Amino acid sequence: SKSGAGGGLDHTGGILRYGAGPLFEEPKLVVWKQVDQVAYTLICDPLDNPLLANNFLTLLIHELNDHFRPRGTHRGAPPITE
Repeated sequence: SKSGAGGGLDHTGGILRYGAGPLFEEPKLVVWKQVDQVAYTLICDPLDNPLLANNFLTLLIHELNDHFRPRGTHRGAPPITE
């Protein structure tokens, strides 16, 4: 998915399933989001809940953005929606 209309953060994201192979010894679930020009990934076991992993990653991105935002800028970042 991709968003950015209305002056919000530009973001893309998705969920990928990787089988066992050269990259991973066992199958994995990869949840990823790109916000502005930073990519965030969460690598999970295949039986993990992808919706919960996606929500966690969204919350983590907001916390990191708030923590590393330069002083004096607005802390109320627009929400990341799908």
